[in-house]
Amino acid sequence: MIMHSFLSVLLFLNFVSNVYSSITIKSFSNIDHLRNKRSIDINDEYKWKTTIDYYIEYYSWKNVIVDSLRDIAANTCFNFNRKFQEITDTYGIVFKDGYKCEYDYNHRNPNPNKPNVIYVGGCNNPYGAIRKLILNVLGLRGEHKRYDRDQYINTYNYTHMTDQGRVEFQYDDNQTTETYGFGYDFSSITHAGVNDYKRGSALSFDSKEYSKYYRDMMGQRERPSFIDYKTINKRYCEKTCTNKIECHFNGYQDPRNCKQCKCPSGFEGPTCYSLARSSPDCGYTGLIAKSNEQRLEVRGSKSCWYKIEAQTGKRVVIKLGLIKVMERHTPCLEENEGVQIKYRSDRGPAGLCVCQNNDYRNSDDYSIRSESNTVFVHFKGTHYDSWANLNYKQE
Repeated sequence: MIMHSFLSVLLFLNFVSNVYSSITIKSFSNIDHLRNKRSIDINDEYKWKTTIDYYIEYYSWKNVIVDSLRDIAANTCFNFNRKFQEITDTYGIVFKDGYKCEYDYNHRNPNPNKPNVIYVGGCNNPYGAIRKLILNVLGLRGEHKRYDRDQYINTYNYTHMTDQGRVEFQYDDNQTTETYGFGYDFSSITHAGVNDYKRGSALSFDSKEYSKYYRDMMGQRERPSFIDYKTINKRYCEKTCTNKIECHFNGYQDPRNCKQCKCPSGFEGPTCYSLARSSPDCGYTGLIAKSNEQRLEVRGSKSCWYKIEAQTGKRVVIKLGLIKVMERHTPCLEENEGVQIKYRSDRGPAGLCVCQNNDYRNSDDYSIRSESNTVFVHFKGTHYDSWANLNYKQE
C-alpha cells in the first residue's frame, strides 16, 4: 500500500513537470532562439559599430544577401564591407547554409573575437527573410513582444499556442528594450502572423480592432517597414547628422543626406511636409468632413492621396463601401493595390490597408474612426475596373 502511494505521488509529480514544461520555457537555448527581435535592445553590450564586415559562404543567395545589405545601408547609417576571405576570429557577420533560416541565437551579440553567423540555406522567401535576420542581429525585436502590446492585440488562451509561441509572446523587458514612443506597427517585418505558432485551427492572437484587415497585414516577410528602419536609425544613427532638421508627419532625418528626411507613405518633400503626389485625374484631394455624410468614389488605374479634415476637436469617421481589387495581395502592404487609411495620430506606421474586395453595400457595416481631426486615404488601382467607395463625416 505504501509502495503504491509512493508510485502514485511520483506519477503525479511527473505529470505536473510535463505540464509545466509545456507551458513554460523548455531550455535556455530556446530563450536565446526566440528573444532577440523588435522593439530594440538598448543594452550597449548588444550595440554594433556602424561599419560591419561580412563574408558570404552560401553562394546560392549571394545576390539577395548583397541586395539586402545594400537596402539596409540605404535606409540607415550602416556600411557593410564584403570580405572574400572567411572571417573567423574577428568582428563581423558570416552568411552560411545550415539548412535553416535563422541566426546563431547563442551568439547574437557583437564580439570582437568571433563573427556572428546567419544561416540562410533554409529561407523560403529569402528577399524578406534575410533582411529580417540581419535586423534581428542588429537588435530589432518582435513587434508583438512590445511591453505595451496589449493596447493593440489580444493574446488568447496560451493553450492555443505551440510551445515556441508561448515563449515568442513573452513581453519584452521595458528596462532593456525601447520603443521610442513610435506607434505600434502591424506591418513590421518582425511582427508574427495570426497563423504563426497556433495549435489547431483557433487563432492564438488577433488585433484588438479592425481585425478583418490587420490580419492581412501582420506577419509580412516581404520587406522592412518604415518604422523598422526608423527604429534602427533612432538606436544607431542619431549622431550622424550634426545639423538637425525637423521632419514632419513622423519622418526621420536621412543619415545619407542630412539636408532631407525619410518620409512615411503619404508624404514627400525635404521635410515630409507635403502630401504625396497623386495622379492627374484624382480630382480635388483636400476634403473637408462635415456632420452630414459625403462620398468619395475613385475608379481606374491611378494613385490618389486624399486628406480629409474635420474641425479641431472633432474626429473623422470613414465608412467602407464597395471596394474592388483586381490584383489581391496577401500579405497586404502599403504599396499594393487597394485602399490605405491612415487614421492614427502617428503617421509613421502603415495605415489600415485593404487589399481585398469588399461587398459592404450598406456602408454602416464597417466604420473607422480617426484618432485626430485628420485622416489620409490612399487609393491605388492597377486596372480600369479597380474602384473604391468610401463615405466620410465628422463627429
